[in-house]
Amino acid sequence: MLEAARQRRAAELSGGQQQMLEMGRALLLRPRLMLLDEPTLGLAPLVFREIFRIIEDLRRDGQTILMVEQNAVKALEISDYAYVLELGTNRFDGSGEAIRNDERIRRLYLGRCELVSNCTPRASLGRSQTRAGRIGGAARLR
Repeated sequence: MLEAARQRRAAELSGGQQQMLEMGRALLLRPRLMLLDEPTLGLAPLVFREIFRIIEDLRRDGQTILMVEQNAVKALEISDYAYVLELGTNRFDGSGEAIRNDERIRRLYLGRCELVSNCTPRASLGRSQTRAGRIGGAARLR
């Protein structure tokens, strides 16, 4: 996706291309831990899928990632471990699969999207308003 744009300045790239460039630059430093703050925020669906494909590839290759993501369902699909924070307090934590399948968490935080990975739930592991209050969270991949 970046190959065609390699002669352009970073400021001229699309949001998704800039996100991929940022991830690539970070990886050049060979970090032990990569911090990703809502890597898909505002991206088109095609770019969203590409960013998550890259994150999944990094995970498979053994890269440790700590990610806050607006699409909780998709983040939980690829997370080894996840945390659900509410008002700065850790409400729940466990494997991505356990968090995703917990009925209380689905009811309180995941809304109607429950186990559908291509939609944006009303609340997520990012920051959103819900009846339960303001929540935030993170997913640790490996």
